[in-house]
Amino acid sequence: MKLKDIIYFAYLNLKKRKLRTSFTLLSVVIGILAMFFFLGLGEGTKKTVFTEIFKSYSLKQIIVKNDYLNTAIFKVKKDQKLQMTDDIITRFRQISGVKEVYPVLTLKTPATIRISLFNMRFESDVPLFGLDPEIFVDQPDLYRMFSVKDDKVRGILHGKVIDYFNAGFAENYNFPLLNKDVAVGKTFDLILGRSTILNSQIGEYKLVSGIGAGFSDRVPVMGLTIPISWAKQIALEYENRDSSVYNMVYIDVKSPEDISYVTKQIEDMGFRTESALKIQEEIGSVIQNIINVFSIISLIILVVSLFSITNTVSMSVIMRTKEIGIMRAIGATRLDIINIFMIESLLIGVIGGVLGILFGYILGLISDYYLLSIIPELSFKPISFFYYPWWVFSFCFMVSVIISLIAGVIPSRQAAKLTPIKALMLH
Repeated sequence: MKLKDIIYFAYLNLKKRKLRTSFTLLSVVIGILAMFFFLGLGEGTKKTVFTEIFKSYSLKQIIVKNDYLNTAIFKVKKDQKLQMTDDIITRFRQISGVKEVYPVLTLKTPATIRISLFNMRFESDVPLFGLDPEIFVDQPDLYRMFSVKDDKVRGILHGKVIDYFNAGFAENYNFPLLNKDVAVGKTFDLILGRSTILNSQIGEYKLVSGIGAGFSDRVPVMGLTIPISWAKQIALEYENRDSSVYNMVYIDVKSPEDISYVTKQIEDMGFRTESALKIQEEIGSVIQNIINVFSIISLIILVVSLFSITNTVSMSVIMRTKEIGIMRAIGATRLDIINIFMIESLLIGVIGGVLGILFGYILGLISDYYLLSIIPELSFKPISFFYYPWWVFSFCFMVSVIISLIAGVIPSRQAAKLTPIKALMLH
């Protein structure tokens, strides 16, 4: 028999039993829809999260922090601190693959920032961090503003401060929304030694004029980052302490391939590390586990579909016993009979797979529109929560086809075993 005749026979048979075929198709569609939807959501989530990670972390950067409870090669008592001093910074620089080290000096000095916006004056306590301007050398505009040395302190805020203001103050008090350009060149006053919240001060407070250098996702989130030269001066004047003890360090490596080796060396020294690669692996693993759970649920639905297809094709064999006998009598081979019922099963899988992908895509569009409509305009708001690389389409379609072919094996072989005489007698 010709292939087009086999396909035609299979199509006619499915058309005769519309109700049974519809229920079988529905089970396949639901399974593929669920799999396509959750794979697209998982890929979109990973893409969104990783985009945010790479905003805060350079591919060639490691952030080092103190870890007092786990020091890898030796234990540190709870009342002791493994501190990052200038000696430790020197050891970091000596590690193979390290390009540059930028320590962050966290100040304990209370400080108040005073700034005018919308013809109103705002005052708030602000934590201060000192950072070497050279870390921003790859961002020319920010580096140029932050590295100026005069009697005015330069300040950098984390990019999410704009989001907090827009989603909080602006929304609640009907203030205009701000963008990141507002900080560049904006003047402010920094009152050192005084806390507005606690209404207290250390000795005589000092008023310092400042200029906003801009925003960056590489600085601590809650606080104002100033040049480390200013931070060391403040630490000496108000805290009377050695300013060479740091709470955090940024390390730039020579290439992304050096990240793993440098991270291992630093963690063996007893410090905790963060990097784009490390966070990507950790978050990626969590997201992948969630995707796997939903994929398993989808597969369970598809296994049910497999039995449904098998049952549908088996019923077709039973109901078409006479037809099988006649076809065998006029010259149809066993292979022709197998092909007819395998094509019948395959058609269910192909149609179910296409419809499942189509409806899954439509459901994704609807869900995406709803999610984006309820999320305020924040800097980390994604363009879409769903992402469908080519392999998602191919994988879902192939799963549908493979399951349908597996489902058709047993009933088609049973049909092929019928001889013309036996088929006619059974009927």
